[in-house]
Amino acid sequence: MREADLSVAIASGPPFRIGDIEVTGLRRYSADLVRNYSTQKRGDLHSGAALDQFVRRLNGSGYFASVQAVIDTDPANADDATIRTAVIEAPPKRFEGGVGFSTDTRFRVYANYRDVDVDGNATQFYADGRIETDQQGAALRFVRPPNDHGWVDSAGARYQQTDLNNLQTKSIGASLRRASIEERCAELPLVALLDDKQEPEGAEDSTAHALYVDVEHIWRRVDDLIGPTKGWILDVQAGAGVPGVSTHGFGRTVARFAASREEVPATLLFRTGGDTTVRGYAFESLGVKDGLATVPGRYYVVSSVEATRWINPTWGIAVFVDAGNAFDDLDDFTIALGYGVGARVRTPIGPFRFDVAYGQESKQVRIHFSVGLAF
Repeated sequence: MREADLSVAIASGPPFRIGDIEVTGLRRYSADLVRNYSTQKRGDLHSGAALDQFVRRLNGSGYFASVQAVIDTDPANADDATIRTAVIEAPPKRFEGGVGFSTDTRFRVYANYRDVDVDGNATQFYADGRIETDQQGAALRFVRPPNDHGWVDSAGARYQQTDLNNLQTKSIGASLRRASIEERCAELPLVALLDDKQEPEGAEDSTAHALYVDVEHIWRRVDDLIGPTKGWILDVQAGAGVPGVSTHGFGRTVARFAASREEVPATLLFRTGGDTTVRGYAFESLGVKDGLATVPGRYYVVSSVEATRWINPTWGIAVFVDAGNAFDDLDDFTIALGYGVGARVRTPIGPFRFDVAYGQESKQVRIHFSVGLAF
């Protein structure tokens, strides 16, 4: 028998620290626009995950069709390593449209237009319109690129009208929002001016308006931001209708509280039920009864457990249990259960979902399905 001794020495080299971000391929935009999508600053230790996030943000910004970024691997420059970023700019204007059907809102037609350089200074403009059987809406939005502190500012306006469960609503609003680009610890302060009217069948009409101030914080502790397989996400919101410039002063948190339901805009209250919340019930049919209508409540609870088994890359089978409700008083708290089975199909025109669900409270079997076509 012969033997051999083997020894291995591994030299990892020096740690690399971020230097300048060098950008090539720009014609329309400034290099600072690209640099402001990075959360790593000069002198920070290099992280492959942070570099991947930087590339993903740029690819998702709407400004670029392609982005590549690598760090200078020369050990001689380890203390001040350049990030070399190559971009290909995307056409600034884009139009999308589509048709679809779901058991929630039935037939729908929608159209979106965007111009990511509407003013020659990288301000993005978005216009959206949607017509569905039971609801219609339109929205306009302007978005600035991130500043050198990592904040994205936006302003928007929207209009929506619905006719659901014997309740007609008309809502209009305008808002200013600031959002941080850091996905793992995101902050999203908001100021909005809201006005709406509710017309429940068999009950009195009501109107409400509010100057609403809100702060949202999202913590994402997952192994992968795009396709997480483990970890957790926590989303906390707290806001208030400013007294004196609102029909009624109120507070709103994740626990969803307000002094009363009356004189609070319906867009800040809650209904549930339907394809994407509690299956086995009609769309937004779970809430507070007022006359013959189901109106939004002050509190909202919803949860869902679903397991999908993919038979092949195209077909899958799902089983699920949904639970939730919306209500005005904690003493009236009841959970509506829905459970059933479904089919999942990946198609060239988008995902197809077909569910058969039984609503324990409604004692009805409902079919839920949706499919859409984009062009």
